[in-house]
Amino acid sequence: MKLTYREDISNMNWITDSKGSSSLLQHFPDALQLEKYLSLYKRAYELVIVSPDEITAENVNSLIYSARLLCNPQFDFKENTLIELNETDELVKIGGRFSECFVQKAICSNMILACLIAAHASNADLEYALEKYKFSLSLDWFTPHSAHPYYGHVFYTGLESNKSNVNKIYAFLCTYSIIEELGVDIRSSSKKPRFLNNEWNPEVLNDIKLRLNKIGLDFDTKMEWLIRGKPNPLYDEIKQKFTTKSQYYNPANYVYDLELKIYEAIHYCSYIRSFYLAHKTDKTVKYINPYDIHNIQSLVRILILSATGFWSGMDNYREKLQSVKETGV
Repeated sequence: MKLTYREDISNMNWITDSKGSSSLLQHFPDALQLEKYLSLYKRAYELVIVSPDEITAENVNSLIYSARLLCNPQFDFKENTLIELNETDELVKIGGRFSECFVQKAICSNMILACLIAAHASNADLEYALEKYKFSLSLDWFTPHSAHPYYGHVFYTGLESNKSNVNKIYAFLCTYSIIEELGVDIRSSSKKPRFLNNEWNPEVLNDIKLRLNKIGLDFDTKMEWLIRGKPNPLYDEIKQKFTTKSQYYNPANYVYDLELKIYEAIHYCSYIRSFYLAHKTDKTVKYINPYDIHNIQSLVRILILSATGFWSGMDNYREKLQSVKETGV
């Protein structure tokens, strides 16, 4: 299996400026329109997946889309369906025809980075982690832009319908399982408790630090943990509590955000999962809100990017890809 690209011959996708922005037409251009577009713009590129069978092509296509969401968690663009580029007479065992090549439209900087991330998802654990990340976003999600403290308490955090609560439960559980896929769940037991006298058990803490380092993440890496609106009973119940306030902490704007180390965030997620969500629905589940889902999705995004080797250099990768698009070098 390999990935390549070609100019989009459908005449529907065009690069419209020097930054590589692409525009999708709603209708096929007629001869005069095509002549105009050719004089003003360049044809956009499309990704070609060269695959021995359709299932592999579908898996790669889905993996790239999941990685694209990892680059830019915006679930408002749709997963591109595969289009057969050429046909063969060979039959797959299930009885249908397949092509060796499949195309996917509209290459952009995020698509290039997504292909690199997908290529580095070199084992089944990472592949399933990416699929689960995509599925979690489909259940409950909001843009990182909306999480900015400037906007304060944007999303409703009061009591919601049972249907909404179930969506949140499974978005959270699905996302938590990514932590387990990557092998960075906190491992403690009654014989080896997580905390001793309200402090981390050194044996447990050293173990999670080593496993975070194994996926390329410094154990002191921190993240913003969003708590917006009036703090709810969910956080009253969690043991052990961490209280380092975010630099954006601003009760006047209903921003009660914390700054957590990654392993502290994993502990919070582990507690919520184990005591509230994983078994019989606990009464506290009604307090789970969109910010709690965003927190765990943001956490696993860091973990997956680190496990694929992209977290520490994400900004540099974006700059390099933009330079390639603008200069070709």
